[in-house]
Amino acid sequence: MLRSIRLSSILLDTYIGCLPSERTRTNRLECEVLLTLDQPFSTTDDEDRLEGTVDYRVIEEVLREVAASRHFNMMESLGETFLVALAAREPMIRRASITLRKPGAMPSGAVPEVTMVWPDDGE
Repeated sequence: MLRSIRLSSILLDTYIGCLPSERTRTNRLECEVLLTLDQPFSTTDDEDRLEGTVDYRVIEEVLREVAASRHFNMMESLGETFLVALAAREPMIRRASITLRKPGAMPSGAVPEVTMVWPDDGE
């Protein structure tokens, strides 16, 4: 049986954007991560252990490490880099997606949002 873990409302201040002003100040992103794990749900006390799943803290830790690693011009690049890094660290991940939103980016109040999925099924 597959199971999913969703981590939402992650706020991330990072250097991201193509404009010159975005290279000198951080921008806030809102992030949501959804993981599908190739791991059955715990059904016994012996299986009810943190080692039997992906620790929520690891998801956020990897996201923050990737975001701090360099300046990203595009949310798509940050998202893809994060998904590859998380999948490499957590082998039980069968599928992962990240949605990134950049509130405050548009004077009109519109909020840009992108979603990336790993692995890329070519869909």
